[in-house]
Amino acid sequence: MNNAQRHTAFSRRTAGVFASSALALLCKVAYPADADDARQAAKSFNGEFDANHMNQVYEDFAGQFARSLLTKDAFVSNLAVFRANLGGGAKERSTIQEQSGTTPDGKALFSVRYRAVFPLATVYEDLTMIKENPGGWKMYGIYFNPIPTQ
Repeated sequence: MNNAQRHTAFSRRTAGVFASSALALLCKVAYPADADDARQAAKSFNGEFDANHMNQVYEDFAGQFARSLLTKDAFVSNLAVFRANLGGGAKERSTIQEQSGTTPDGKALFSVRYRAVFPLATVYEDLTMIKENPGGWKMYGIYFNPIPTQ
């Protein structure tokens, strides 16, 4: 590899690292005032989920997106199945990662990855909230993923 090729390869790597770092920085600072509200909404969602208040979860956290895909009965039923498969509400939940961003149409997103300990399983819980106007922070998606064993 000659010097020109090394410089080009280095420049591409450097640009990629810089772009990734800049994006991560922008995601962290894009919505600082909203982050606290989003965290609180996620905490409230989990509190209702853990307490098995699925109808209340629907009323408080099923936003336009969720309601466009599922009826209330289907939404409540799906969450109840998740909870039953996990053995009930979480006994412990700790934040692993948070990330902010936007949808293609500019709506704010806030995602949290938790390490959640349920009676039957310890999982990664990925909860994404979307800021609706009006309406505040609503659930955009939730996934429960097994934690790989070593």
